Amino acid sequence: MIGQSSPHNDARQLTANFAQLNKTILSSSKGVAQFFDRDLKPEMVTESLDAIITFVNDADVEKVITAMERIRLSVASKVKH
Repeated sequence: MIGQSSPHNDARQLTANFAQLNKTILSSSKGVAQFFDRDLKPEMVTESLDAIITFVNDADVEKVITAMERIRLSVASKVKH
């Protein structure tokens, strides 16, 4: 055990508060992307990274959520079903 949260649900739990919180968040999430720029649809990467950079600079959570949702809907509307 190297002090990192394991992606495996049955892994031995760490006792540190941060690790326990991380385990709770990961186990209740609908999905994860291990590598943001590799796991996203290519159409989403550039705009999404721009939105994240903007968030890092101004810490406006609502602004980044709105931007990411706009990007998601834009890409989803272009995907053929």
